[in-house]
Amino acid sequence: MVDLPSKRTFSNTVLLLGYAGLIPFVALLLLPYFGATEIALLLPIVNAYAFGIISFICGTWWRADTEMVAKTSALILSNCLFLISFFAFVLLPKLWPLFASVLLLLLFILEHYTHWIGSFTSSYRRMRGALSIVASMAMLFSFIFLS
Repeated sequence: MVDLPSKRTFSNTVLLLGYAGLIPFVALLLLPYFGATEIALLLPIVNAYAFGIISFICGTWWRADTEMVAKTSALILSNCLFLISFFAFVLLPKLWPLFASVLLLLLFILEHYTHWIGSFTSSYRRMRGALSIVASMAMLFSFIFLS
């Protein structure tokens, strides 16, 4: 059996790319303050981006599962959450920002407050918490004010 570290570690590049991934969400929140009047035209792009982020996070659970003791529950849950997000994105476009807001927070909660995905360094946990809150707020903002 292979000895695996108890915590997954991440490089500064991963952290930098994670924070850079907030740019579309932050732009959605800030554009109205800079006089952008056609912000609703950007909404489909941000919606698709949120779907991509949710899909990416669900996919990372597969990698985490192969590095840790096999956790079938994490694999099944990641597939279920992906399918929920896919069908919400495709079939309920008006409600998608609300679904995305909830799913972004749910993914964070499951990743960091259960043992299904493994444990993470404090820097990664802080980054994911900040990313999840800002992205979720941006999607909630777009649901309330732009949908």
